[in-house]
Amino acid sequence: RSALITRAGLDGPFVVVAHSFGGIHARLWTAARPGEVVGLVLVDASPPEAIESPEAQVWVRRFGQFARVASGAAALGLLKPLAPFAGDGIGLPPADAAVKK
Repeated sequence: RSALITRAGLDGPFVVVAHSFGGIHARLWTAARPGEVVGLVLVDASPPEAIESPEAQVWVRRFGQFARVASGAAALGLLKPLAPFAGDGIGLPPADAAVKK
């Protein structure tokens, strides 16, 4: 069981939904947890062979670098000034929107 699921106190079973390159990770994650996952929804997901292409490997490496920088910036509070521009574009209920900010 992942630390995120454990900390959230979720019991499952789960339906995993993934988009684009996340489909590769979702396939691996669900395969490792057959007793916890009852469904997998892939939306325009990349095929497993995509990770073998040199172009994809470059993209994954660059995305990983960007994600690490963004994570560090967020942990330091450097992205807070951007929050008003990001807004609540998904229509969260007011109580949930307050927690998101």
